[in-house]
Amino acid sequence: MGFHACNLDDVLFFASLLNPQVVSKEELQRDVDNDPIPYMLLNSGAGGPIIHFKREKWLIHFSQYRRTSFDIDQIKKPFKTDEKQGVLRVSFARWSEAPHQAAIYFDKKGELLTVISQTEKGFFALIEKLNATGINVDTQPQMRVHFSMMVTMQRILQKKFLLPYEELFWDEVIPVKPKKRKK
Repeated sequence: MGFHACNLDDVLFFASLLNPQVVSKEELQRDVDNDPIPYMLLNSGAGGPIIHFKREKWLIHFSQYRRTSFDIDQIKKPFKTDEKQGVLRVSFARWSEAPHQAAIYFDKKGELLTVISQTEKGFFALIEKLNATGINVDTQPQMRVHFSMMVTMQRILQKKFLLPYEELFWDEVIPVKPKKRKK
C-alpha cells in the first residue's frame, strides 16, 4: 500500500466543487491564488493511503453526459437493470461486484447518463459497452478521485457528494436490537 493519495485530478475535482468554472490548471491556479485556505485544508488528507484490492487500485472514475434518451435494448446482454424514482441503473455481473462496483445510470428527468466505477478496468469496460451501442462517449473519465481524498473533501465541505444515484438502490438496513445480557 502506498501513500500520497493526492494528485492533480483530486485537486481539480475539489476545485470544481468550490467553483464549477474551474476546469483547467490555469483556472485552478487563479482560484488557489484567490482563496488558498480550502486548498491548504486538502493537505490533511494528502498523506492518506492509496487503496488497492488485490491488483486493482481503488480510485473513483466518473463521467456524466447530457442525453435526452437511453435505449437499453442497444446494450449487449447479459446485464441487470433496476429503476427507482426515474433513475435506471444498468450493471453487469463481473463489473458490479468488488472491487469495481461499476454501473451506468440514466436519470430520465435530469436527462443525464452517468458512468461510475471504483476501478479503471470497470470504468473502461462500461465505456466499451456504451460505445459498442453507437452512443460514443469519451473514453477518458471526466473525474478521478482517490478514496482518502474524497473523505477529506467531504469533511472539509461538510457534505456528501458524487454518488447521487447509488444511494437510491441501497437496500434498506433494518437495525438489529442487541439481546439483553443475563446478570
